[in-house]
Amino acid sequence: MTYEEHVNQEMTEVPAFFTIVNGLKNRRWRKILIFADDDPDGGTAATILIRTLKELGIEYSVDLPAPFELEGFRVKEWMATNRYDAIFCIDKGTCGYYDDFVAADRDFVIIDHHLFQGNPEKCIVYNPRKPCCTAYLCHRILTALGFRKEFDDFIALIGLRADWSIRPHTF
Repeated sequence: MTYEEHVNQEMTEVPAFFTIVNGLKNRRWRKILIFADDDPDGGTAATILIRTLKELGIEYSVDLPAPFELEGFRVKEWMATNRYDAIFCIDKGTCGYYDDFVAADRDFVIIDHHLFQGNPEKCIVYNPRKPCCTAYLCHRILTALGFRKEFDDFIALIGLRADWSIRPHTF
């Protein structure tokens, strides 16, 4: 099975993956706030996601706060001055309290590879619960949308190698 075939299979087997890919393709979210971890995996995952959003013409803002888990005050600060259709939380854990950041007019999308810390039920959660990195997961989204280039493979590989070198305990 080729990589592209595997990605296409995931479209039918992983509801969150399907929701994210189709949400981006159909411009469900016109303005997205990205919170990404400040480590190499979070940075490379954000790079791949930003390239995806640029390809689609979707407006975005990015914040790479230092603490691993996303803090509520950061979300409130951004929301006080801006309106976003979605918040994408990239490589910052899969935490149950992230449900608090979902609003009637705003989705909260988690793209992550870490063990769950609680069970976010209101969020769109793309976390395969197996060893990988978030840059790889964003690479799969980019591939499903048909935007993959050789450079993206390299960026995803950097995220994978750096994440496992720096924090090998992350799964």
